[in-house]
Parts: sequence; C-alpha cells; structure tokens
Amino acid sequence: MHNIAPAQGEGAGGVGTRLTPEQFAARLQECHRTVWTIAVSIVGDPSLADDMVQEAAAVALSKLDEFDPSTSFHAWFGQVVRFVALNEGRKRRRTRSEGDSRIEGAADRSDPAAPAAFDSRVRAALESLAEAPRTCLLMRTLHGMSFTQIAAALDIPEGTAMSHVHRARATLRERLASMNPAPRDQGGGA
Repeated sequence: MHNIAPAQGEGAGGVGTRLTPEQFAARLQECHRTVWTIAVSIVGDPSLADDMVQEAAAVALSKLDEFDPSTSFHAWFGQVVRFVALNEGRKRRRTRSEGDSRIEGAADRSDPAAPAAFDSRVRAALESLAEAPRTCLLMRTLHGMSFTQIAAALDIPEGTAMSHVHRARATLRERLASMNPAPRDQGGGA
C-alpha cells in the first residue's frame, strides 16, 4: 500500500491539508477499478467508461483543493465519476437513435459465440434497472466487491448497497423470466 500523507498542514484532517497531484494519482490508481465500474454501469460502454474516468480525473484534479484528505477519496472521486458519466449519459440520450443499446455485456468480449438474442435480453434487463441498483449489482457481481466497499465507493449506507443488489437481482430474474419463460415439462421421455 501507499503511505499517503497530506501535502501540507498538521495531519490528515488538519487545516490547510491538500493532496499533491502525485498523491491524487496514487489514490486514483487504487480505486480505478471501482470508479470504472461506476462509469460503465451508467454509460454502458467500456471504452466510453475509460473516457469518463479520465475526464473525471481532470475535473477532480482541478478541484483538488475541495477534497478533504481525512475523508474517503473513493467516495469523493466516485461521485465525481458518477456526475461526469451521468452528464454524458444525458447528452447521449438526447442524440441517441432508438435502436442503440446502452449496456455492452461482458459476454460480448469473453464469448463471441454467445447468442445475440440472449445478450440483447440481458442488456435490456440491465438497462431497465435504475442507475444506482445497476451500479451496485455490477460492482458486486463483476468485481466481487464487498458491500462495505460498494457503500464507500458510492457514499451510501452499507444496508442500501445490500438492498440495491438484492432488489436488482430479483428484478433481473423476474424480467429475464418474463422475456423467456422456462419450457414446460412435456412429460415425454428421451
């Protein structure tokens, strides 16, 4: 781990404390995976999520004097990423055509032979979730983050993170089941 001390002042929460750009970069590296997940859950495109994290880093670096080093960098920067990505999402929704998809499933990259119909159903179900539950679900399932980590990254109570994940999973199950009902047993043999 990095030993990150405030750039000035007496202590972690002392008056006049501020992260240096080098300390900012070190903390950004530590939380990159988390904030990238936040961005991709909002904009739906892994490549665009990279751009959103980079843009958020530029915004955050310009507002570094507003960050209190005694607080959670993950939560602070996660909110910056979230706002940048939400703004981009709003901008894209205004210009997006009807047939475009916001969610690029992980299956697209890991298994090119995956059926397109399945991918589109999963994308549609994920897209139907509200941003916060979708973000919590992706952080938990794709990155294996604990509820404590999710809560810290999104600056929400741990119970809220748990609730979002639980409800998002239930909603996904329900929506996927309604899109593709399970075949009934016809009682026949092989």
